Amino acid sequence: MNLVEAVKQLETLANQPIRSYSTVDFGRGKKEGAYSVLVDSIDAYDIITSLRSKLEKGLIVFIGTTNFLANNAPEDEAVEVVLAEGESQFDILRIAETDACNYDMMTEELIKKLQEYDRAFGIDITQAETDTVRFFLKNEPEDWTWFCNDLYDFCPDIVDQGCGSLEVLEEEIKKRKAVSLWWD
Repeated sequence: MNLVEAVKQLETLANQPIRSYSTVDFGRGKKEGAYSVLVDSIDAYDIITSLRSKLEKGLIVFIGTTNFLANNAPEDEAVEVVLAEGESQFDILRIAETDACNYDMMTEELIKKLQEYDRAFGIDITQAETDTVRFFLKNEPEDWTWFCNDLYDFCPDIVDQGCGSLEVLEEEIKKRKAVSLWWD
């Protein structure tokens, strides 16, 4: 489906009005050139999964802002689903303006590292926002210890402010085949 059809389908699936922008900077800024809806967090993944299978090349859909700090923030459980033009899943980070500025890494540096993971295991980016990226592993790493250590080097907060140890990180990723990165 083309962009016009996809916008209509997104509006139908979400049962919410389409916004002619997505948000950046924890919902405080608007990004033109994308479309978005606010949905209940439990529906967001199902919506992007449904749309992805129907989109023509050159379109991307993902979960955007979930942590709103704007004065006019939506309800607690609302998250953003974003639809935009993009050549690859890495454009998701560009549209979301994701960075790790507290670690001196900007969007393109994050993309470069994620592309390494994609070449090694295959990844499927499902969410990106100001300081967060979530993806699924398509294939398991041969060396889980190396992978988790590399993730920790790339994003220390997943252990230091998250699960507490590399062993727990490895268990969680093996179980879910998903990685959630954030830089606080």
